Amino acid sequence: MTSPQPQTPPTGRLRVAVVVQRYGLEVNGGAELHARLFVQHVRHAHEVQVLTTCARDYTTWDSHYPAGPCDVDGIRVLRFEHPQRGHSGRARVPQAHLWRYRLRRLFSAMNRVRVAAPSGNTATDGPLYLERQGPCCPDLVEHLRGAAGLYDVVVFFTALYYPTAIGLPLTTVPTVLVPTLHDERSMVLPAYAEVFKRASWILWNCRAEQQLAQRLYGDVAPGCVCGVGIDIPSTDLVQAQALRERLGLRQPYFVFVGRVTRSKGFDVLARAFARLQARLGGGVQLAVIGQGFMAELPQVPGIVYTGFVQEAERDALMAGAVATVVTSKHESLSLVTLESLALGVPVVVNGRSEVLKAHVQDSGAGLVYEAPWKPLAAALQAMLNLSAPQRQAMAQAGRAYVQRHYAWARVDAVWLAALQRAVHGAAAPVPGLEAETSHV
Repeated sequence: MTSPQPQTPPTGRLRVAVVVQRYGLEVNGGAELHARLFVQHVRHAHEVQVLTTCARDYTTWDSHYPAGPCDVDGIRVLRFEHPQRGHSGRARVPQAHLWRYRLRRLFSAMNRVRVAAPSGNTATDGPLYLERQGPCCPDLVEHLRGAAGLYDVVVFFTALYYPTAIGLPLTTVPTVLVPTLHDERSMVLPAYAEVFKRASWILWNCRAEQQLAQRLYGDVAPGCVCGVGIDIPSTDLVQAQALRERLGLRQPYFVFVGRVTRSKGFDVLARAFARLQARLGGGVQLAVIGQGFMAELPQVPGIVYTGFVQEAERDALMAGAVATVVTSKHESLSLVTLESLALGVPVVVNGRSEVLKAHVQDSGAGLVYEAPWKPLAAALQAMLNLSAPQRQAMAQAGRAYVQRHYAWARVDAVWLAALQRAVHGAAAPVPGLEAETSHV
């Protein structure tokens, strides 16, 4: 596919390409939203173009959008064709690497075993898996091979997928990686090690993500911890009450926000909530906000499925909750967690996610459960049992944590400085970035 070449921007403005697996106003997902926020917040300073696929659904990679150039919210977007997921067979992690993954988890407490060093058959272990996982976009990769004539820097979101894993090492201009790294079995494949070493600069979502990468790959490219900015939502109390009444929600209730699927731990939450209901004899509810991706949604007394709601309605429902429950074990930042803390609502999080656990430990604004549904039920019970002063202390701690680490003024400055650092190299000092990288 060919496309008109972007014009050279005015002096001082960079030509920035942003690569992400899906892009659109209706595309939901942490990494995809992160990419869209990045675009919106750097467009005033630089010429930005998005390079992406035709997909809206990550489970199938169906071609929902037409290939070619288009405009999304005033930003030029170039979409590349790709086959459906698994078009050449099921994506399987080779057995040798699967054992390396399991052994690393077994010995992770020792912090001595690096199982993701480049080893194995790099010609098949990584590329074949990535092709089958999707979205397989060879035309996008070829476009990146010619990036020197089009862009000054390319920003890649999500190390997991083909566009970044294959495209970043072949890109001919400086690169910034936003890895959104999770501790999952495929990340031990040798193809990923090169991505984390070849990037010009890495923007980590949090310290736990950076530490995971260092345990996996050893020495990685330079970078800094940044994350994403969080707006402090404001809610209309009258409208919030009317919304709760319409949905049949009564106090007290918990809230779950996101994709309603087993991969996000919702089946565990449903069982834990049923256990809590049996223990209490009712009297508590769970508002489930998001699209269902399960064949059958668990029908448990007290669970209220809202489906998709507008952002203001989501914030209003979250603001009235006892706590937000985050059951995913694979998170690199968790916008839902930070948005809840910004509202002064504590969280109950899955301790198998180092990122979620770190948010709670560093903020003091939630509870962590460490195992499946019985401990989760106990954590929900403990949250209900908190006194009013304890709730108030958690609310204040959560707001302060978000303001300290995820204020937009700070994040914007680091994003813009990181682009300059990638282009001009570490030898060129960039005001405002040194403080962010001194601990890296």
